[in-house]
This record gives sequence, C-alpha cells and structure tokens, in this order.
Amino acid sequence: MLLCKETDVTTKEQRKLLTIPEVRKRTQSSQSAVYNWIRDGKLVALKLGRSTRIPEESLDAFLNALPALSLKRQA
Repeated sequence: MLLCKETDVTTKEQRKLLTIPEVRKRTQSSQSAVYNWIRDGKLVALKLGRSTRIPEESLDAFLNALPALSLKRQA
C-alpha cells in the first residue's frame, strides 16, 4: 500500500484541469485546433478514462508563448 503525506496531495485550486470545451471557450478556437495543439505537443493533455483534460498551467504557458499582436497604424 502506498501512503502519501498530506503535503504531497495537491488541492483543486493548485491543479485545475480543464475540459476541451473550456479550453475552446478561453481561446475562442475550434475543437480540432485544440486537438491539433495537443497532437503537436504545444499543449499538454492528460487522458482520464475517455475524457481529455488540460492542466490550467499548460494552457497558461501555451498562451504566454504566443507572439504578441502589434496593432500599429500605418500612415
């Protein structure tokens, strides 16, 4: 039997797992785009039974790595 200390267990707030629809909503992207990012290794995903979950930290890192959009006016 494997025992773990109370400090080894992460809380729900520390490790939030997002569903594909939640990632789609946050990124305003299609389902296929999200799965492509996972397939390409740009977004880390976990398989829990039949469902796919994305750690919130993974999505944050992915979004922070995107280049910033510059909105400069051309004269």
